[in-house]
Amino acid sequence: FVFAHTQDLSSSWKMLEPQTAEGETRHYTIPIGQYIWGHNKFNYLAFMQDNDSSNRDLGSSTFANIEFSHGTNLYIEKDGFPHYFDTAAQKSESGQDTWQHPFIVSDDGKSVQLKGNIHRGVPFDTPVVIDANTDIEFDFTLAEITEVHSLCFTDSTLHTNNCFVAANTQSWTRFNLEPRTDVGETRNYKIPVGLLYQGTFDWVLFMQDNDTSNRSAGDSTFSNIKLTQAVRPTLDITVNGVIQKLDSRTAVSARNDQDSKMHFFEFPDDNSILLNHNMHKALAITTPFEINKATELDF
Repeated sequence: FVFAHTQDLSSSWKMLEPQTAEGETRHYTIPIGQYIWGHNKFNYLAFMQDNDSSNRDLGSSTFANIEFSHGTNLYIEKDGFPHYFDTAAQKSESGQDTWQHPFIVSDDGKSVQLKGNIHRGVPFDTPVVIDANTDIEFDFTLAEITEVHSLCFTDSTLHTNNCFVAANTQSWTRFNLEPRTDVGETRNYKIPVGLLYQGTFDWVLFMQDNDTSNRSAGDSTFSNIKLTQAVRPTLDITVNGVIQKLDSRTAVSARNDQDSKMHFFEFPDDNSILLNHNMHKALAITTPFEINKATELDF
């Protein structure tokens, strides 16, 4: 693990970011198990300060407060029970992740901090099912903004089709949360994820995208991630004296080019539907009926 250097090194050296400049003291947390594993015991800890110049007396550095410990596994809560991620099995999204940036899990396993450019997937201990009744809730803290900050449910390919974007400086097609989190803020988000997509998922991708020349920029934390089952409401309409209950789970975009996917119907009571913000959505009619010249609509 290289903390400071002046010469070019091959990819076999683990270059940590940011590097330590002269006069600085930096603290590093390294998920060492991602790079060195197995059941072999190590008998030596080596320190190297390489100097191949004519003056071998040059160079001065200090390592302090060295500690090895078993890391904590991140977990989310699903219907009141913890579902653990195998943090040691995390992997990078191909061609996007800067693996030198650690995936920092809090001691209680409820939070993960992303520092620098990270596209990191972690597998669940058992797959998680998202159905039409599933909600997701989490807290998001933004210390330093970069291009995209998001949480995605995915599979082992680490695709980015199902990402919730909590903050960003560049455009992202879906799903953009409102309001976005500003630097210095912590926001709580609760989203009816089952109305957006459904399926069985065995990976979650945490993304803090930074394609700039300074890949160390960006600092955010996802905390208290929960999946719960909600009771979706219905809307009562009367057709020829008979009440039909329109299921809110059937909501679809009436015009994909106009509808804001992240705005949802609200139901103050069984007989009312509330539209907030831009929406072009429709509910499925339980029993289709005919409209003729004598039909009247009252509301």
